Amino acid sequence: MRLFKYISAISLSIMFVVSCQMDEDILYSLDYIPAPAKVSAIIEISQDNTGLVTIIPNAEGAQKYRVTFGDTEDETPTEYGLNDLITHTYAEGQYQVTVTAVGLTGLTADYTESITITFKAPENLQVTITQDVVNTRLVSVSATADYAILMDIYFGDTIDEVPVHALPGEAVTHTYAEPGEYLIRVVANSAGAATTELTDTVTISAASDPVNLPVDFESLTVNYAFNDFGDLVSSVVDNPDPSGINTSAKVGQSVKTQGAETWAGTFLILENPIDFSADKIFKLKVWSPKVGIIVKLKVEHLTESNIASEVDALTTVADQWEELSYDFSSIDTNNEYHKVVLFFDFNNEGDDATYYFDDIMLTN
Repeated sequence: MRLFKYISAISLSIMFVVSCQMDEDILYSLDYIPAPAKVSAIIEISQDNTGLVTIIPNAEGAQKYRVTFGDTEDETPTEYGLNDLITHTYAEGQYQVTVTAVGLTGLTADYTESITITFKAPENLQVTITQDVVNTRLVSVSATADYAILMDIYFGDTIDEVPVHALPGEAVTHTYAEPGEYLIRVVANSAGAATTELTDTVTISAASDPVNLPVDFESLTVNYAFNDFGDLVSSVVDNPDPSGINTSAKVGQSVKTQGAETWAGTFLILENPIDFSADKIFKLKVWSPKVGIIVKLKVEHLTESNIASEVDALTTVADQWEELSYDFSSIDTNNEYHKVVLFFDFNNEGDDATYYFDDIMLTN
């Protein structure tokens, strides 16, 4: 029995010595495991203007990797396993990418590479310019291009023009105030500094269609050419008071300037002679700042001023729209009348008052 105890004690002592020796050998071996070596990386930069970069690191003795992408100040490295996919999206620019290989004992080795991210200029730029068939001053522009993310559109009618921004394929519209030739410029922007541009000329024709009854001043193709006399000044303007019986967008305006003649007026020449065969009542919407003034309406031959007929009407309200009627029942229908003549505040000298009128029509 004593012999067995003695042998057991000797065995335990031998096992303890052997175990301690193995631990010391392992620790001694770890102390001599070197840091990762031959650290490198394959860096693939996409060519589709997305800024996507794929990094494939490689090293001898690496257990994991830490990567700093170089596009953030005070960046904290991102840790990846040996088989992890490493990708990052950059803006255009130059960056330093650092790959740190981490070994079994925590020892590290670095690999650094500079990369440059550049985006292609937009390609295959196509611009579509369309003029409205009713309002030829209204133009629609749209554009598309490969690699474009934004379009800058210049319509060419303003000094130091600020462009209209549009997405590729998006249509934007613009209304030109005056006839003429304008250079439309479209700049296609990529995600970086590179751009591509295209220019084209659009011709905005002056209104040339003739005037015919009824006259509502809404057409942008009709040439409402006022013939003023006696220091009256007439034009087509936005309706200053779209209310009541007249909510239309455009109206005629006559300013009887200071000192204008008592007989100051304006006329429109119609393409066709007025047909009095059935309808003989003229109607006219008027906005006047005065009550009880004479608004005279006269029709006249194209070339013979003595062939004419005129009727007076009085305003009954101020600063609002009303409709005045003119009875031409007694007119000589054997004659032709091409001119419609208007006199505001007839028999009184001008005092800079402004009068508006609209919807000149012949009815029964």
